[in-house]
Amino acid sequence: MRFLMIAASASLIAVSALTTLRAQEDDPAVPSADLNSGSDAQIAPPTTPDEAAAFEKSVYGDDPASDDNLPGPVAQSRPWKLNLHASADSHYDDNIFISSAHKQSDLVTRLTAGGGITLGDYTTRQDNYLIADYTGIGEFLGRHTNQDAYEQNASFEGQVRFAHLTLHNDFVFQDLADEDVELGARARRQIYTDNFGARYDISDKTYAEVTSQVTIANYDLYLGSDDERGGLSFNYLLNPDVTIGLGGMGGILNVENSGSQTYEQLLSSFEIAATGKLTLKGAAGVEDRQLGNGGSLVSPVFELTGGYQPFEGFDLNLTAFRRILNSAYYTGYDFIATGVTAGLEYQLSPRFSLLLDAGWQSSDYRDAASGADLLRTDEYYFARPAVRYTVSSNCNVEIYYFHRNNSSTVNGSSFDNTQAGVALNFTY
Repeated sequence: MRFLMIAASASLIAVSALTTLRAQEDDPAVPSADLNSGSDAQIAPPTTPDEAAAFEKSVYGDDPASDDNLPGPVAQSRPWKLNLHASADSHYDDNIFISSAHKQSDLVTRLTAGGGITLGDYTTRQDNYLIADYTGIGEFLGRHTNQDAYEQNASFEGQVRFAHLTLHNDFVFQDLADEDVELGARARRQIYTDNFGARYDISDKTYAEVTSQVTIANYDLYLGSDDERGGLSFNYLLNPDVTIGLGGMGGILNVENSGSQTYEQLLSSFEIAATGKLTLKGAAGVEDRQLGNGGSLVSPVFELTGGYQPFEGFDLNLTAFRRILNSAYYTGYDFIATGVTAGLEYQLSPRFSLLLDAGWQSSDYRDAASGADLLRTDEYYFARPAVRYTVSSNCNVEIYYFHRNNSSTVNGSSFDNTQAGVALNFTY
């Protein structure tokens, strides 16, 4: 049933977007008109030399032979774009299993290739658009060849706008075989995430929005889960740059061998887009989660994303969150995850750029049946500085260093890991 809902919402977006784009492409040509006046009224073709001379003068001015007076072609936006991308990454990894003891190192090579298509307003994403992409990743280890793996991910995003209604869908599939921080091991897993939203404009300043989200996680050796939620919010535009809202959400979580949990959230939200330099979007509130023994777990929750570009060549983005998640390792346990990640890119010259990605997360484990602490708390952080050299508009090279550390109160769950390598990226 969940997959049918996902497929139905995705198909609705795709069919509507393609129908709208096809209608735009099939429009008849703009009728002949007086190009200087900008009128859309049709003009009869000249039938005498005098009428022809008058027509040429109206179009070209006094000198019809001058190139400066020739009307240029009407600018048309390209309705679709084919995207191809590939990369080759080779790095040294000093702890390929992110284990707390007996670390094993290796030389890891990752070969990535993929492609997709974009249709419509895929640049600003304000009007109708469709974005689809598939990426395949081959990972090869020098000594631990039994850990070689093929990973893949696919994504679909589309939007259709009507007079007062906007439909949006975002679907992501990930097939992973790399390290999982909670498990402290390499794990094969498939994750499906679908987000659907329907916005209805009540007036010029107010709109209502219905959202749904389905997340399904399948593990080969650990606990799978599915999380389904839906919500309704009402939003008000204080001014063209600021929007505030209030809404609620409810959901049900089913975890393998752990039963189900229901929960409700009351959330206030805001969105800021100021002067093209600052964008900020967030929601904060409280969650009440009903546990297996009839008790409940009440916790504040929030999501915050933002970007800042004070000047050309400097980009900063930020994400902060607090959410309740199920454990894929401990049967019948959840954990409260609180964290922040940031990314920085600074262009030193037209070809050289400095990059930095960093983040921190605290995970506090609770018994999903009683809400009692598990006595496991993790403090995880990572940092990835890099230097990028742009060879051309379609090619760049990155040299990077990556370090991460997990400090846990449970023996065997702590680890530290360092990687250093070079990556060659191609886009078309």
